[in-house]
Amino acid sequence: MLNVFIWLPSDRILGINEEAEFDVFIEELSVLIDRIDCEQDVKLWGNEANITKFSENLETVSYIHGFKGIPANLILDNIRDVKDSDYSAFIWIDSSEKLREDEVSNDIAKNIVTLFNSTENLLFVNFEKTLSYHRSYLSVISDKEGLEKPIFVCIPIVLNFEELDEWFKDKFGTERKFNFNANHHNANHRDYNREKTIIIGSEAGKEKLSALLKSALSDKKGRERIGTSLVNFDGDNKCFVWFEYENTNNLYHGYHLTLDESQFHGRDEESIKKIIRKNKVTIDEIPERVKRILEYRNRTNAP
Repeated sequence: MLNVFIWLPSDRILGINEEAEFDVFIEELSVLIDRIDCEQDVKLWGNEANITKFSENLETVSYIHGFKGIPANLILDNIRDVKDSDYSAFIWIDSSEKLREDEVSNDIAKNIVTLFNSTENLLFVNFEKTLSYHRSYLSVISDKEGLEKPIFVCIPIVLNFEELDEWFKDKFGTERKFNFNANHHNANHRDYNREKTIIIGSEAGKEKLSALLKSALSDKKGRERIGTSLVNFDGDNKCFVWFEYENTNNLYHGYHLTLDESQFHGRDEESIKKIIRKNKVTIDEIPERVKRILEYRNRTNAP
């Protein structure tokens, strides 16, 4: 289980005066939250007071400037509240051997230590550098009455969607393996099934799919679940790619969600319908928020 803790930029949003900037800000935060929530064994946590303040400020800015943004409850519902604990905790500024003792720093430190006690697998999302901290790991020290020695933890930090997406790729994607021996989608191979969708580029296209497999994703918690399959977007060929799990050793085969026009050559309408029916996977099968994440990733050139 991975616990992700996010601190929302409640004061930063008050400084947004232009609708274009507001839309960019809200879209990235919304997609970032969805990206976290799509993973099976990941829980997203936040601080109740911080979430409340951010929601109020979001409504204030939207009202004052007449922005038509995403309502706060639609993008914040999936954040769980970290319950208060009796720990004293501080962010450690190791370069100066000092502790940060402002209210925000102390709240973040306490929440992180509370989560650390349930699982040591943690990630801190410091969205838009809400907390002024310039290292890739957050160092937290905690002391509680009755402990023989203080707790000291170092938590990796990401600042935005691109960094989170790359971190997840390294965390979840590196163990995935592409099956180069599966050829029923390879139009230039003798094992090709003409009633299957193709791999664009045939054998050379497999190398492309193998790379895309590392950052492919699914929606493990939403209503539109697709089992063990994964999806990515091939920006070069401008189409989605579907990866099917082969039930062994993190092995997948994949193919582009497109039908080669040559499959239809010389066939009547009923034959074409039969081909389409047998290709059970279509773009319509991809969960909507997975499409949105992949579209955002491709548009912003994230990995």
